[in-house]
Amino acid sequence: MTTTRAILSAGIAALFVTAVGYPASAQDSFPSQPITMIVPFAPGADTDNSARLIARGMEERLGQPVVVINRTGAGGQIGFAEGAAADPDGYTITVATPSIVTGPYLSSAVRVRVLEDFEPVALPAGTPLAVITRADRPWSTAQEFLDYAAENPGEILYGNPGEGSFSHLLPLAIESATGVEFTHIAYQGGGPALVAALGGEVDAAAVGIGGAVEHIREGTLQVLAFATRNRYPAFPDTPTLHEMGHDVETLTWWGYLVPKGTPQDRVEMLADAIRHAAGKPEFLETAERRTWLTDYYGPSEFAEFLVSEDARYGGLIERMIERGSLVRAN
Repeated sequence: MTTTRAILSAGIAALFVTAVGYPASAQDSFPSQPITMIVPFAPGADTDNSARLIARGMEERLGQPVVVINRTGAGGQIGFAEGAAADPDGYTITVATPSIVTGPYLSSAVRVRVLEDFEPVALPAGTPLAVITRADRPWSTAQEFLDYAAENPGEILYGNPGEGSFSHLLPLAIESATGVEFTHIAYQGGGPALVAALGGEVDAAAVGIGGAVEHIREGTLQVLAFATRNRYPAFPDTPTLHEMGHDVETLTWWGYLVPKGTPQDRVEMLADAIRHAAGKPEFLETAERRTWLTDYYGPSEFAEFLVSEDARYGGLIERMIERGSLVRAN
């Protein structure tokens, strides 16, 4: 009788613990369902390409599908907002670019704040921005490009991944630093902007070097200068805007975020899965072919990096607004 009562008491106690929601690990094992990965830009560019490689590697590590969905528009802000509003349970990951940092500074209508609305998970890769143009245009060097722009204000059509996107800052910063004037054409992501350049719809595209490198090697596009402080190892003969005397430095990156309040153990588990994916041969071979940078940042390193990015680009945009070279949208 005593033994029976003890067993019943233990069973009731166990049911009570489960009902009141004590340790989640006692109830289920994360992840127990598919994970959604939001890419705020269209397919075809490095943001989407790298995310799909990471998703495949994560599936292997986590044992659950990682479903990539593209939520385009407003320079990435539609996808960022959807990711920020998701339940903080680890089942929705948002792929972030520097646009998530610069958006609030470029438009007062942007409500998402990366430091307030998200938990950083990992940053596995990035790529520098560069002055990339069609190879059949009447210039073959960065200086010739700038001279042509100075002599023909507004004639050069410069495609970008979206009004207010981070990559849009590159031609805006060039205008601010040199006094030239471009005509800016906005697309729904870097992929469409690159396609527009390949098709001759625009003369130049504000995209990362990774997505354009194969077309540069084929001779359809040309890279005239990098927006980095030092020369890019994959193109050692190409100058930087900095060495030409223009203070323009922009590096795009692809980070992974979850909504604020996501349990830390789930953040760490997702970070581990992303690290695993970023070390897979498929990812590393693609990174080498497309000249991506592959320095991995975990949750704490990525958090520190975001703070520094916010300070750097917030200051840059404010200075451009003060000089009148950029107008904050309403």
